[in-house]
Amino acid sequence: MTSTGDNIIICLCASSPAAAITATTGNTQTGLAGAGGGARRSPSRTVTAEDLEVTLASNHLGHFLLVNLLLGLMVKSHPCRVIVKASSAHYLLSSINPKDLNLRRGRYRALAAYSLSQLCNVLMATNLAHLTAGTGVAVSSACPGIVWGEPYLCGQGVLARLCTAFLYCVARTPEEGAQTLVHAAVSRQGAELSGAFFTNCTETKLTGLAADAGLAKKVWEVSEGLVGLLPPDYA
Repeated sequence: MTSTGDNIIICLCASSPAAAITATTGNTQTGLAGAGGGARRSPSRTVTAEDLEVTLASNHLGHFLLVNLLLGLMVKSHPCRVIVKASSAHYLLSSINPKDLNLRRGRYRALAAYSLSQLCNVLMATNLAHLTAGTGVAVSSACPGIVWGEPYLCGQGVLARLCTAFLYCVARTPEEGAQTLVHAAVSRQGAELSGAFFTNCTETKLTGLAADAGLAKKVWEVSEGLVGLLPPDYA
């Protein structure tokens, strides 16, 4: 942030209890909020203590709750930005059932669960940009690409080692992966294009599914129900 002269204060929120997230939002001013996760979970469906599907809870719902709790403060602190981390894996989905974000129905697939959580993040940014229009809050979603880390260590077999080697060759360093999120956070483009999705520091066209305002509103409402929020008030 040296080019802008601004400072970043980083807060660590517990990943599960809503009370821990709520306690972290007691600041008096904020200009930037980053949200979104990329955790990959086990092949079988597992749930949190709150009976939420773990991938959705880790990658979307916790961050959705945090953004909602911070939003009133951000509107008062405008101009400011919300950056939602999302993955291009959301392009893998052609349709979703917004009434079953918790994936209780049908066969569970880990990749589909991950892709759904990332689509929910993009849709969150889409709807949030609509809700905050004219308030001085700019919202973007951004994909860092494949960033090398422990989740990509695929195992000890021959095929697993080959897969790990391939991912190591194509993956980015954490510093490289952060560039698109930083671009959305500090660039003029990030301020002017609220609702945009960025990859490789460039605005990328959303799919019809991710750009569907009606679907974004429905996913927002279902997410509110899953985390126990009342409809937000931006007045």
